[in-house]
Amino acid sequence: MIPTALIIAAAAIILLAVFLPSILKNLGLHPDYADSKTYNLKDKKALIITTSHAVLNKPGKTTGQKTGVFGSEMTVPYYEFQDAGMEVDVASIKGGENTY
Repeated sequence: MIPTALIIAAAAIILLAVFLPSILKNLGLHPDYADSKTYNLKDKKALIITTSHAVLNKPGKTTGQKTGVFGSEMTVPYYEFQDAGMEVDVASIKGGENTY
């Protein structure tokens, strides 16, 4: 039998994921942009692909200037697509965690 606490935690995570865009918008962390347009792309899908590189370096080197995805480079299109009714997935080139 699945523990009640696990069911409650899973339900809370699902609710947070569903309502997170609205919560962020109400907190002013997902503002409307002046250049934003309204689209109806319901039932369409989008894939946002981000870098897998955390450091700018030459092949074979592991040190260098930090790099990654700047927050708005990913979140602006993500929320624009979601607001248009699209299902959005985010992936990195090599798979695994995205670098920020």
